[in-house]
Amino acid sequence: MQVEQVDLAQLAEQFGTPLFVVSESRLRANYRRIRDAFAASWGGSVNVMFAIKTNYSLAVRRILSQEGAGGDAFGPGELMATLVAGTDPARTSLGGSGKATAAIHEAVARGVRITVDALDELPRIAAAARDSGRRAVLTLRSKPRLDELNDYRSVASPYRMGAEIPLGDWVWDNKWGLTLEEACEAVRLIEAAPELDARGVHSHVGRHYGYTPQYVAAVPGLVRWIAELRDQTGWAPAWVNLGGGWAMEDDPVLRGPGSQRLAGGHPEMWAHPRGPIEEIAGEVCAELRRRLAEANLDVPVIELEPGRYIVTDAVLLLSRVVSVKNQPGIARYINVDASVAHFPIPELQDAANPVVVVDRLAEPLDGATAIVGPSCFEDLLSWGRPLPVLEAGDLIAFLGAGACADSYSATTNAIPRPAVVLVADDRADLIKRRETIQDIFNRDQIPERLWHTSPA
Repeated sequence: MQVEQVDLAQLAEQFGTPLFVVSESRLRANYRRIRDAFAASWGGSVNVMFAIKTNYSLAVRRILSQEGAGGDAFGPGELMATLVAGTDPARTSLGGSGKATAAIHEAVARGVRITVDALDELPRIAAAARDSGRRAVLTLRSKPRLDELNDYRSVASPYRMGAEIPLGDWVWDNKWGLTLEEACEAVRLIEAAPELDARGVHSHVGRHYGYTPQYVAAVPGLVRWIAELRDQTGWAPAWVNLGGGWAMEDDPVLRGPGSQRLAGGHPEMWAHPRGPIEEIAGEVCAELRRRLAEANLDVPVIELEPGRYIVTDAVLLLSRVVSVKNQPGIARYINVDASVAHFPIPELQDAANPVVVVDRLAEPLDGATAIVGPSCFEDLLSWGRPLPVLEAGDLIAFLGAGACADSYSATTNAIPRPAVVLVADDRADLIKRRETIQDIFNRDQIPERLWHTSPA
């Protein structure tokens, strides 16, 4: 089995396991496909801003910067990584709630725009603009009533003690964005501050609602919010950012056992394959154009912040079987050297990542298995999936492993995180070295006095 022109067994021998393997050609192809889909459907300017939260490998970010992708960064760490990789600051946005003042100053000084989430950010942004001598470009994160979304499903709300509420109400409940009243006040404050320049509106529903009609159903409420803001203030945006959540057709999260739970009483949502991105882009852009025209709004530019769509199927996790424990009537446990501590999506989100046994694809299946990692909790990487007879030393590849591994990873049981290799044609480059046990404990310090005293 190969990634591009490189054999996986060769990669395991050279770099060890567990190992994340990135396909450069697939990464570039995914970016171009979603960019072209929206550009063709919108018929105007489109800024595709990679959500770096989904993959922290700087080489991945550099490849997308070469392709012309802008950047979506939450917080100073993601902002630093986005800029270090050569992303155009003018096509990059600092988002998030509770922004640190230092991050605001860094963004303004570097010419990065800021997505405003709260009114109390504005005085700090203005101060940063005065200090740097630059005018700060702003996007207002919207908090509209998306009543049309309530027709689709219910969601457990952490803000209501886990009670199930309609999806549109969940969007209203969550912490992000400015209400219409707050946005009107923000526009007035910005227009009174010459160092501030409001240019766009931002909206985000979320990738785990990846069903085409839901993307379309979010548009009317967003446009109503923009039109009401225009009517009350006279201000209208030059761009609309449609946020992220653009999962692939075969996203493992949308094909796992949790998909019925995500359907929220509408299992028919998951009875058909999700549409290709060209279909989604076409329906969303058509609805957006129609609603904008009805509201007499002219928005020449749209933006989106894909992450999962670009990286999910561009990465696999290569792992080696450590032992096999067959307990008839209970389970056949395949113990591997990978862990959900470093690849948490299968367990956290009930994702069904495809699993293949490297170089044994044609062998007959031999009953369901539970693939488990070495940590002290369940560590279920895959369950209920038939596989061939396996033994220690066999190589297993978990496909669709590109999203959120780094950002969700932990050091459970002091298990070092995997290395990452980038494959391009017949070349393999190490782009992130394997973590060591020493790395895990490098931040620790034992006070000198503890070496020279005895317990009471």
